Amino acid sequence: MCVEAQIRTKRMHTVAEYGMAAHWLYVDEKRGLAEMPSYRVAWLDTIKDWESDVRRPREFVDIVRRELLGKRRFVFLRDGKILNLSRGCTAIDAAFKIHTECGLHMVYAEINGNVVDPGYELQNGDRVNIVSSVYASPRLEWLNKAWSRSTRSTLRRYFRRFPVKSGPRQQ
Repeated sequence: MCVEAQIRTKRMHTVAEYGMAAHWLYVDEKRGLAEMPSYRVAWLDTIKDWESDVRRPREFVDIVRRELLGKRRFVFLRDGKILNLSRGCTAIDAAFKIHTECGLHMVYAEINGNVVDPGYELQNGDRVNIVSSVYASPRLEWLNKAWSRSTRSTLRRYFRRFPVKSGPRQQ
């Protein structure tokens, strides 16, 4: 006799029962009976479209790898959430993707347990931990290390509002 126990949060339960992988949802959608809102994501719809266009499984896998995964970086936060970032994004971009305040108050980033430069380019599967403090503020050089246009835009707005004061001139 075998016994299986599952422990999950309310959110985990909701996604498991009604999310994109819920079997009954696929069946009911085909019949036009689905009432619960599905957790649709654009990339999943794209994959479903490719499935009907491609005949050979190997070709399908190559297309997904090249067209979808090749342009994105999927990284894990310490709470298990996944960030979907564009290829080229850095630790600074991840901090701002988590929350603007997290980015503005970032002290340092840990990637896979190691402290890295804020300009570290993220790779698929990286485990990201952003350490922040209410006393920290962004550094001007982050503008050159950020990949995302929205991150650079937020930093520029911040520096226009709070200009960086230079110290006394060195002679």
